[in-house]
Formats: sequence, C-alpha cells, structure tokens
Amino acid sequence: MANSRNRLRFLLVDDDRSDRGLVKRFLTKEFEDPEIREVETRAQFLVEIADPPDLIVSDYLLRGFNGLEVLEILREKDLDVPVVLLTGTGNEEIAIEAMKKGVADYVIKTIEHIKRLPATIEHVLRLRQIEQERRVAEEELLLSDQILNYMPDTVILTDLEGRIVRWTGSAEGTFGYRASEAIGHSFKFLLANWQEGAGRTGEWEEFDQPKEALCRRRDSSTFQAELTSRHLYDKEGKPNGIVMVYRDITERKKMEEALREHTEHLGRLVQERTKKIEELQRQKSAMEKLAATGQMAARVAHEINNPLAGIKNAFTLIRRDIPPDSKYGSYVELIKKEIDRIAGIIQQMYKTYSPKAGRPNHFNLATTISDVCRLLTPKAKQHNLLIDTQMPEETVSLFQPEGELNQILYNLILNAIQASHSGEKIKVSLEK
Repeated sequence: MANSRNRLRFLLVDDDRSDRGLVKRFLTKEFEDPEIREVETRAQFLVEIADPPDLIVSDYLLRGFNGLEVLEILREKDLDVPVVLLTGTGNEEIAIEAMKKGVADYVIKTIEHIKRLPATIEHVLRLRQIEQERRVAEEELLLSDQILNYMPDTVILTDLEGRIVRWTGSAEGTFGYRASEAIGHSFKFLLANWQEGAGRTGEWEEFDQPKEALCRRRDSSTFQAELTSRHLYDKEGKPNGIVMVYRDITERKKMEEALREHTEHLGRLVQERTKKIEELQRQKSAMEKLAATGQMAARVAHEINNPLAGIKNAFTLIRRDIPPDSKYGSYVELIKKEIDRIAGIIQQMYKTYSPKAGRPNHFNLATTISDVCRLLTPKAKQHNLLIDTQMPEETVSLFQPEGELNQILYNLILNAIQASHSGEKIKVSLEK
C-alpha cells in the first residue's frame, strides 16, 4: 500500500521489543521511508511527545501505565495526535470503550490483524485530514460570518437560481427574518414588489451596476436599498453561487431630497433676487433721469428767473407812466398777464420735476444707505472710484418718507462721484 503523503512520523509505545519489531516491519514495508520512534515507559513517552508525531501506535497494557493514559497525557498537553490501540484477543470491549474516549481505531494484536495495521493507519490519517479540513473550513466560515456581521452592508449568499443558502446575522438584523425563515427562499421575497411563487428559478441576472430597490422587512416596513450582485466561482472557474450586497440608502435618499428642496429654494431665491435687482436697476435709471431733469430744470429756472425779474421790474416802472385810458392801456395788462404766465410755467417745472412727498414709514437707515451705494457702485467703477461703506451692525431705525431720503442720498453720492477724481475713494459712513 503506497502512500502519497510526505514522510510519516510514528511513535510506537510498547514494552515488548518483538511486538515493536513486527509493527515496524509492516510500517516500513507499506509506507515510504517512515520515521519511527520507540518508547517503553511513561517517562520516555513524556520526553518523545515534546515533538509530536503524525500518529501513535500504542499497546493497551504497558509497564507502569496503559493506552488510556496515553490519551490522558495528550489531552493534558492539548495535543491532537491520533492513537491506534493494539489489544490482545478478548480485549475488544476494552478497545471499543477506548474508542469512545478518543482512540482513533484499534487492531487486535495478532499477525493476521497487524497485517491490516497500515490500512487502518491510512484510514485514520485520511479521516484526520478530512477533520482538519472541516475545522479549517468551520473556522474560516466563522471568521467570514464575523466579518460580514461587522460590515455596514448586508451580505447574502444564494445558489445560481437565486435561492438563499447563507443568511448572516447582519441580514437578520436588517430584514428581521431568522435564518430558518429565509434559507431556501428566492432573494426576491425581500423586495417590496415580490409576489409569492415568482422568481423561484431561472430569473436571476448579474447586476453590472448597483440597482436601487424598495426592500421589505419582516414587520412589513420598507426601506430604500442599493443592491449589488456578483457570481461566485469554484476552483475550476465555474459559477457556483451568487453574493448579494444590500446597502440601506434611506438616509442618503432623505439627504438627496433635502438637497433637491434646498436647490429649488435657492433657485426661487435667485429668481426673486434677480427680479429685485432688475427693479432696483429700473428705479436707478428712473432716479438718474429724474436727477438729470431736476438739474436741467434748475438751470432753466436760474437762466430765466434773473432776466424775468429784470423785465418784471422794468415793466412795473413803465406801467406807472402809462395812463389807464391810454390807447396802450390794453397792452399793459396783456404784458403783465404773459409775464405772470412765464413765472407760472417756471413754478410748474419745479412742481413737476421735484420729488413728491411720500408717506412716512419705518426703515433701517443703514440698509437704505447700503442699497443706494450698491446702485451707484457701477457708475463709480466707470470713473475708477471706490465707494467705501461703513455701517453699524445694530439697526438704525427711522420713521419718515424713505423715498425722499433715497432721492437725497442718491443725488448726494452722485454729486460726490461727479466731483471726485479717478482713483479716489468715496467714504460713506453712519454712526449711531
């Protein structure tokens, strides 16, 4: 019986040299270059076990101790070494009891039975390898479960038809279903729009990009999730399962909705501010026209009033020397009437182009001054001027016609712009 394993290391525990020789002969014959160590006493066994072998072949009856004590020593030292027990004829019941306590197998101590010792050892070592692989797989499974449970996302494993085969603690926490309630069902029963009997077989497809889905918990509540799925592959590269990742995006959806509402609100504010700016620009244009008209009216009045006053004074002197019954008497009254009409026209110009008195209202003087300065900033820039405003943080409240003050401030700052030189600064400050 050839063995493909690496060089095996055996420890023979037997106080009979001839029996040890018989066992060694069969082991050397059946296994390739085995390492075989031999002990007869408990003390020797304690020394050799410091370097644990792959397998121990021990006689049941020994001087000073027995095969069951071999097991006890291994357990005390926390050593996982399989033991094959050799028993005499008639000790089968003892051997069976020993197997219940942890002996891997037993062989009756006769030549015919010892011939089968290598096959028994092969079987024990094969079972040991399977058990070790099982333990490693269980440890890896436990570790992966712990990792998956600590992940912020929920991970579910299904077969190729979408039936759930692995249900983690995080999945139970997310959906509320126990493993016994989820395993075997199509993953689609976790979706809010899933119908009983649908999606059992052949309807699964790999998602190249995450998909948004409305998921349903055991208590019928729902939540928004982002679902991603990928194939799992075996050692040969063939798909053998599906891993599905659910990410709860409820909070993200709430933030997206809040952002959308905020964006819409900002859009409305921009529209409102744009309309207000357009209205202020319109008012600015009207005020500039009004200021220009007022300046023109003032110049016209100045130019006309002086000669008109001279004409009126001269006419008063002439009128005294013209008798009422003179043939020129009718012209005197006509001239007086026309002089009065000209004076009335000038007065009407003042009334028409001077600002109208408005109703008094409450307003913040600092805000009014700042608004007027903002209106005139483009004009100041045209003249390479800077308007420096220094307003107090507290409210400076007034109760009077704001429009009249607006006109006064506008004319005042406009005059300052027109009277300043390029590169200068116009300082506008308010102290409470």
